[in-house]
This record gives sequence, C-alpha cells and structure tokens, in this order.
Amino acid sequence: MIALFGYRGYVGLSSLYVWGYQMFHSGGKSCCWLAIARMRKGTIHDFTGGNKPMKRRLLLALVTGLALSGTACSALPGGRGQPSYKVSIEQLQQAVARRFPLRYPVAGLVELNVQAPRLRLLPEVNRLGTDMMVEAAGPALRRSYTGALDIDFALRYEASDQTVRAYQLRINSLRFSGLPQGASEILNAYAPALAEQSLREVVLHQLRPQDLSLADTMGLQPDSITVTSQGLVIGFVAKQPR
Repeated sequence: MIALFGYRGYVGLSSLYVWGYQMFHSGGKSCCWLAIARMRKGTIHDFTGGNKPMKRRLLLALVTGLALSGTACSALPGGRGQPSYKVSIEQLQQAVARRFPLRYPVAGLVELNVQAPRLRLLPEVNRLGTDMMVEAAGPALRRSYTGALDIDFALRYEASDQTVRAYQLRINSLRFSGLPQGASEILNAYAPALAEQSLREVVLHQLRPQDLSLADTMGLQPDSITVTSQGLVIGFVAKQPR
C-alpha cells in the first residue's frame, strides 16, 4: 500500500478509512455516499499526494467498498449491504386511491362502481393483495348489490418514468351477497376485464429526480422490488454499459 500511494498517501488513506468507519457508526452514512459521489465527479481531492487517475480510481473503489460493507442507504434485511429505497404501505395506499372510484358498464344492463382498494402486503410471495368494494346496479337487477373483488399482483419498475407498477394480476374471487345465480355468473365472467381495467399497470409509486440523483452519480439504477412486512424495498444495481 505504501509503495502504491507513498507514505503520505498511505497515512491519508488510513485516516480516510478510519473516518469512514466512524461516520457509519455515528449515523453519518449519507455523508460517506456523498463523498463517493463527489470523488466520482472530481470535486474533492484524494489523500494520495496527487491527482493521478489510477490512484483516484483505486481510492474510490476502496471507499465505495467501505460504504457497501456497512448499512448505507437503508440496506435490505440479511446484511447484503446493497443501497435501497423504501416505500411504505401508506404511500402505496395513497397513490392507488387517486385512481378511484371507477365505473364500468356491463352490456348496458349493469353498472359496476369500484371503490379504492385496500392493499395487503404479501411478503411470502413477493406480491401485493387487494380487496376492492364493488357495487352492482342497473336495469338487469331489481336493486343494488355490494360485493368484493379479491386480487393479488406482482410489481415491476418502469425505468422510462421511474414508476412502480402493478402487473401479473391474479383474480381470487368476485363475491356479491344475495345476488341471483344467473346475474352472479354474468358478473363473474366480467371479473378479468374488471380487474385489468382497475389495476393493470396502475402506478403505485413514482421516484422523484432527487430520490435517484445520488444513485445515478454512483452509477446505480433501480432493479429489484421486494415486498416486506412494512412496504416495499427497491434495490439498486450497477448500470449496464451502453
């Protein structure tokens, strides 16, 4: 190490490593990531006694390794140490509620009114579940009926607009209390279309530019979405060369 950086560089690098360790254990994790980002941009100088590109790259790699070995950026459970971004169930609920209520006519005989869904976290299958209250009324029915549509779905990240979207919908049931059998069969036949129109590709969260600015500077991009008992954890991976 002394041969590579020189004595002054070795002492400076050792001091930087100790500083980084202390920052992680004193709650200053974000500062270490900021230092890495600035070093990548060349806005801070290293401690190696010069500004040679090779030394800077090696120093950056060492400091980045320190950051990733800690718990920076809300690391995932299990100690993998990867930067991540969390979304609470309350944020998801607020986002999906903006789309509702919705109305769907069925063959001009029945109209279905769908209310905002109540989301459920399903970490065991890495999906979200939802119960939506549905009211059916129209000329084909003598009165209105209230039912529930039970769906679960997977999540994907759409890079073009930085959104988390619902896909791979699975219908579990559509139930109406007291609805005649004939009418119930008709409405159940429309359940897949109702689910698709209600939730397919619905935006559940959108990351802001400031949410991604540091990760972008570090050459990272959103990738995996993990459902936990509190909400979602969006993991980051290195950007692929173009």
